[in-house]
Amino acid sequence: MPTKTVKFAYIYSIQNKTTKKIYIGSTNRILKTRWLEHKKRLRNGEHVNPELQADFDNSPTGIRNFYFRFVERCLPDAIHDREQYWIDFHRANNEAGIYNTGEDAHLVFKGRKHSDETRKKIAATLTKTLRDRKEAEEGGHAAVAELDEDDSEDEEFDDEDYDEDE
Repeated sequence: MPTKTVKFAYIYSIQNKTTKKIYIGSTNRILKTRWLEHKKRLRNGEHVNPELQADFDNSPTGIRNFYFRFVERCLPDAIHDREQYWIDFHRANNEAGIYNTGEDAHLVFKGRKHSDETRKKIAATLTKTLRDRKEAEEGGHAAVAELDEDDSEDEEFDDEDYDEDE
């Protein structure tokens, strides 16, 4: 039976263990990599979400006061709708509230402008990311999953709470 290569996207959450407040995010990359990015930004006082940053800064246990959890795997073209679904779900059902502040998950930066320094950092990061992806694809190491045409079952995901320090 022929197989097709499918690249997946992921919805994840970061939850404050003390307040139970939650942040919903999405990525097309490996979840652990995304968690490491969040941890680095929080530790450097550079997280894009000021409320999450403030709760991290005021936590006596730092990153250990937060859970990082896999929420859902989806196809890349559904990532925005699925992230919005989970933001809306937690906005309606989580009494502690959510860190996501925008009404639309994908317009969180609308109306704001990056500084020249930030634009240079973004350009450098994107250049490196594109170079790394090209090298991975040329070397045959692209992060993909092989599925049979009629395989509708999700593979199991280890629901590890990536809250260890690295």
